[in-house]
Amino acid sequence: MNAIVAPATIDLRPATADDLPGIERLLAGAGLPSPGADAHPSLFVVGEGADGLVCAGGMERHGAFALLRSVVVADGARGLGLGKRVLARLLEQGRRLDITGFYLLTTAAVDYFKTAGFAVTTRSRVPLAVRQSSQFQGVCPDSAVVMSLCLDRGGQPN
Repeated sequence: MNAIVAPATIDLRPATADDLPGIERLLAGAGLPSPGADAHPSLFVVGEGADGLVCAGGMERHGAFALLRSVVVADGARGLGLGKRVLARLLEQGRRLDITGFYLLTTAAVDYFKTAGFAVTTRSRVPLAVRQSSQFQGVCPDSAVVMSLCLDRGGQPN
């Protein structure tokens, strides 16, 4: 994707299995890992432009907790707020699923996720089910920063 897109023309929708190749292309283009994304396509959100997918993000559910998968925006669509929209949609989806806490691993987006309410934490504070995910078991490097966002019963970040 080389052309700038108008964010208002991008509607977010739940991903389908047919979107997996496009999600994997977006992830590869941003240097983000894709292993395991195919196991949870129904928990991904995508935004499509005239030339295909321009943004995506997903989560893996682990009981009352979720692992936030890569939020990614194509080069020509960065800086337009699409990543924030994807993240907001995923958090709302988590609230509907009664998720009480989100966790993520990042090597380059600590400041971005801090502005969204996530806080740096330690691996030992992550629920065991989440730590057993492929992301924690080697897909992401041990040097990745662990972050969390707890939701209260009203659906607001703590």
